[in-house]
Amino acid sequence: MSAPDISVVVFAGTSQPELHASLLAAERAIAALREKNGSAELLVVLNNASPAVLELAQEKGRSGVGLLYAGERDLGAARQLAVAAVNGRYVSMQEAGDMFSANWLTEAWLVARKEGQKTSVWRPEVIVGCGQDFFLDEGLYARLQTPAICNETSARLLLEDLYAPAFLARRELLLKTPFPIADTRRGWGDVDAWWTANAVGNGHPQSIVNETFLYRWNRGEPGLRQTRIGPGGLSLDTLATHERRG
Repeated sequence: MSAPDISVVVFAGTSQPELHASLLAAERAIAALREKNGSAELLVVLNNASPAVLELAQEKGRSGVGLLYAGERDLGAARQLAVAAVNGRYVSMQEAGDMFSANWLTEAWLVARKEGQKTSVWRPEVIVGCGQDFFLDEGLYARLQTPAICNETSARLLLEDLYAPAFLARRELLLKTPFPIADTRRGWGDVDAWWTANAVGNGHPQSIVNETFLYRWNRGEPGLRQTRIGPGGLSLDTLATHERRG
């Protein structure tokens, strides 16, 4: 059996309703991709999964969905374990509770195939979501994601929450630019922002797939980070100082 065009990877989390919604959306996007003669596999990564999530995942597994038991691994380690386990030329990653528009896989696959030697990380154009308390101070929000090219300051990407942790990229890129392990000593645990900065620094732009959407369930609107950023020990003040000197 030949390898699929795309491996769709969903990190299961701890909420059964969020996982159920994400899998329904993923299956709809896979069906749309197949109508354009693309192929896909679907993998659920069980990392610190609750009993209810495990029950749903095992039910899906009996119908052909792949399951990867990641135990209690660090998120970065679980992400890299998933990359090693799949077979697709491209990998689409998302969290439980994230729901891509039905055209996401098809449109991302079509634009990624046209890149040639260039290797981007592809992001949906619009993020829509609502916080956990819709009726109070975390209501519905929408934001555009914008490209990040390779000559941008990678450190800035560690300080600003520019992207949702959902994207499509070549599996080869993910193998050559692995996800980092959270640096608890420095108080830096956002491995996705750290990985994005590393990817840009390694020459992989963050590009946008036009007219695609991601709905984020129970996720508040991202904002500016206020913590120190891990391996370089930079802060907002030190980054501003470096930029003024430049």
